[in-house]
Amino acid sequence: MSLAVLRRGVVAASLIVAPGLSLASTLLAPPWPDDPDGYVRILAESSRAAVSMQLFLIAQAFWLIGLVGVGHAASRRSPAPGLLGAALAGLGTFGHVVAGAVPLGQLPLAQAAVENGDVGGAAAVIQAAQSGPLVPYEAIGLIGTVAGCAVLVVAGVRAGIAPWWVPALMLVSLVSEFGLSGWASWGEDASAALVLVAFASLGVWIFRDVPDTWRTATEAQAEAGAEAGVRSVAH
Repeated sequence: MSLAVLRRGVVAASLIVAPGLSLASTLLAPPWPDDPDGYVRILAESSRAAVSMQLFLIAQAFWLIGLVGVGHAASRRSPAPGLLGAALAGLGTFGHVVAGAVPLGQLPLAQAAVENGDVGGAAAVIQAAQSGPLVPYEAIGLIGTVAGCAVLVVAGVRAGIAPWWVPALMLVSLVSEFGLSGWASWGEDASAALVLVAFASLGVWIFRDVPDTWRTATEAQAEAGAEAGVRSVAH
């Protein structure tokens, strides 16, 4: 197996696994109340919360591999959008990891608060963290991921490694996430499902792509030199 085929397979698989884990994380997440004390109690008592957070964090690794891989392939024909999209997507996953790891680390705090009867104190600490230091990272995660995915998908369509309807599905998913989730409980779940369909389709499309798209310039030169050597020996 050549490096190009391996690279293509890893990127394609990551684009399928990442949204699958994200959808599972969304479906397993408990209904979070607006009440800070209620948030602490659910955080401490719901086993689904810990699993959902773990899946969200694990998904970020696959998102990073898949999206940077798309940027690498797209940059051969669309250099600026491919590199920009990969950079934005990388920043987005970084923001998500920081913002997603903190609540996971708050689990022992919430559990201890419930056991010791100090739910209000823990709620104040968690609320202060979520409304203060975490805000920039949450913004980086949201803006970087949305902008990075949008730029990468457009670059992928221009480079011929993504079908035209993937951007359309992404647009519908954004409408569902930000337009419907405010008044429909299924809006966020529908958005995650649409993202899964879009990027899993992109992963399958990439898996069927020719290996040449996934060769680096150095690998292409080396293979061309080897073929030229074989031809000269044959003659």
